[in-house]
Amino acid sequence: MITLFHIKKVGIITCIILFFSGLKAQSVSLDSLFIIAKNTLSGGYYSEAIELYEQCLKQAREQKDLSKTGNAFIGIGIAYDRAGSYDDALQYYFKALQAYEQAGNSKKQAGTLKNLGNTYRVIKTYDKAYSYFQLSLKKFASLKDSTGIANVLNDIGIMYMDKQRNKDALLLFKEVAAKYNNYADPRVIAYAYNNSAIIYSRMGLYKNALSNYTSSLQLMKKTKEEYGIGLVLINLGDLYNRQGKYLEGLKNSKEGLLIAQKISSNQLIASAYKNIADSYKHLADFKLSNFYLDKLLLINDTIFSARSAKSYAEMDTRYQNEKKQKEIMLLKQDNSIKSIQLDVEQRTRYFLVTILAMVIIVSVLLYRSYSFKQKLNKTLRFANEKLDEANQSKIKLISIITHDLRAPVSNLFNFLQLQKDTSSKLSSADQEKFKNKINAAAENVLDTMEDVLIWSKSQMETFSAALEKVNINELFEEMISLNSAIASYKKITLVKNSPDDLNLQTDPNFIKIVLRNILSNSLKVTPEGGNIELVGFEKESSVVIILKDSGHGISPDHLNSLFNWNSINSQSTGLGLKLAKEFTEKLNGSITVHSHISKGTEFILTFPCKSPVKT
Repeated sequence: MITLFHIKKVGIITCIILFFSGLKAQSVSLDSLFIIAKNTLSGGYYSEAIELYEQCLKQAREQKDLSKTGNAFIGIGIAYDRAGSYDDALQYYFKALQAYEQAGNSKKQAGTLKNLGNTYRVIKTYDKAYSYFQLSLKKFASLKDSTGIANVLNDIGIMYMDKQRNKDALLLFKEVAAKYNNYADPRVIAYAYNNSAIIYSRMGLYKNALSNYTSSLQLMKKTKEEYGIGLVLINLGDLYNRQGKYLEGLKNSKEGLLIAQKISSNQLIASAYKNIADSYKHLADFKLSNFYLDKLLLINDTIFSARSAKSYAEMDTRYQNEKKQKEIMLLKQDNSIKSIQLDVEQRTRYFLVTILAMVIIVSVLLYRSYSFKQKLNKTLRFANEKLDEANQSKIKLISIITHDLRAPVSNLFNFLQLQKDTSSKLSSADQEKFKNKINAAAENVLDTMEDVLIWSKSQMETFSAALEKVNINELFEEMISLNSAIASYKKITLVKNSPDDLNLQTDPNFIKIVLRNILSNSLKVTPEGGNIELVGFEKESSVVIILKDSGHGISPDHLNSLFNWNSINSQSTGLGLKLAKEFTEKLNGSITVHSHISKGTEFILTFPCKSPVKT
């Protein structure tokens, strides 16, 4: 909730925004809320800034805006970073990086990687810091962003300073100031001058240091970078102290302190207290020197409390007050012992929890593995049973087919041999009779072989049907024509009954195989003088085909196993009806049989009007 307290803190711009927004966070647009949060952060009010950025985060998520979600995370991370809560800062930087990656915002990714590197640098995790700096540098280079490149080079230089690699750091700062002076943000150049001055000061090159501090301060004031202005003034105070110009040092340090207190930067405040205490010490005002040393002790305690006990236990306090040094060191040791004890207890708890979690995980994995193996074994047993059943059926089928083929082939051979041996002794009528028997035997062999070939081909994975429009009336005529000779021989009447315009979308070869096998079976079982009727009609979006004969009928026991592959035997109706059922189902149809002893049998085929094919 934004209050009048926040308005007083962030100044005129915020007041205007809130006035026109009704003084309620809910009525402030997201962009305006970001401006308020940024101004609050710049003013050094970190807890208030975090509260405002959290409101930004809520609105950004509601709007499903990934880039602005990342901006809110970054704002919270920077606030924690400046307040010295580095573990929280890292947490929010990583959240921001993830949001920017999802949004595809390369520039924001580069900036976030730089922030991560800088935070790791502050907590002295230099390998990670350098790794993130390099990733950031690579992204800024691909974007040709001079300001970004210069900023990262500055941070790498500061890391070199931390590691006492002053010459390497100075080369980087000079490169930034010279190469990017006309291209990068002036604030970046200002920090490069400031960092160069720090190194010159360490090296005792005070003239060079003063020149660089002056250039930095001018740019900081020009860009109104309050943190930078305070930083340079405090650094100037240190420089003058090193030169023995303690009054100048005192003046600059106090000016910097006012700005540091305004923006609530504990790090800058601590540096200012140290410089001021040092100035008063050399000016022989030990009372004021001790006063500021006490303040330094308090501010260092505040910084220490804000840090994670796990990640940031070490602090360099550097006190100049010899009278209190022993007491301070004892206090620090006592705190360290307590911290270590707490850390050991915490690690022990984590270890026990981890062991318990691992035991649970292993138990779950073992149980899942056992369950999976049980299911797999069950599946394999079922598959083996099916495979064994299929193999037994095929073995039986092959043996029956061999038996079925042997008889007609033998008859055909005997008839041909008999005709050859007795052709001169037979009358014309007998010769004609032999020819008919030979033709019938040959047709029997051909039908049996064709059934076997079609069934074998249907078992192949690549076997597929081709759909066409088939006229049922014409299909019946073709079936009657193909079987007219044997029907005439047995004096069986073949009758068709179907509308001329009845059509079915199906595979003509498949359906011909079905009808031919059923009709062939009916011709075999229908006695002389009987009749077979082929009927076709449409019923409820289906085409129904009925083949009705006046044969002897099928017994109930035989009817139940009529289409069962395991029931095939050489005395049965043979392979044809099994093929008929299999191909009917491939055409997404169904086949049913009604039979009455001595009254005949009906085969009823039902197909959808647009018959899809099962593969």
